[in-house]
Amino acid sequence: MADFSFNSNMKLATATLAAIDAATLRDADNGFRPHLGASLIGRSCERQLYYTFHWAKAASFEPRILRLFGRGQREEDTFANLLRSAGVRFP
Repeated sequence: MADFSFNSNMKLATATLAAIDAATLRDADNGFRPHLGASLIGRSCERQLYYTFHWAKAASFEPRILRLFGRGQREEDTFANLLRSAGVRFP
């Protein structure tokens, strides 16, 4: 098992993570979409849906969450390719 004791290398790790977070925020899009995302399905508040669709407030997310969104988007492509390889046709 690896030894993860706290030492001077933690300064390097902290600085590296801060640089990754800064790059993630810098490269993030503004979050404004021309559609309602699937994550809003089932929301009961029509006002929230309206405001979201009409960009009443820009969304802000932590860098870790933005990286998870990116992972999910890459998985969508993987899943679409699996469906295609299984013979499923879609636009």
